[in-house]
Amino acid sequence: MIALSIPAIIIVIYSLINLITDLIKFENKVFDFIVGIVFIFFTSFSLNDLLSNFIKGHISLTNII
Repeated sequence: MIALSIPAIIIVIYSLINLITDLIKFENKVFDFIVGIVFIFFTSFSLNDLLSNFIKGHISLTNII
């Protein structure tokens, strides 16, 4: 399951980067609103534990750097 979820995380990150670059042109309120919807959307899935582990790994990487 983890091996199948890694490409999904890459696609999610890529789509979020595209969303961010597109939404920079709009107001910050619209951006925060859509980010909140996306966050609720992803936390409703079973990927919640995987994403939390991914975030923990990212934090540990930033601490090392």
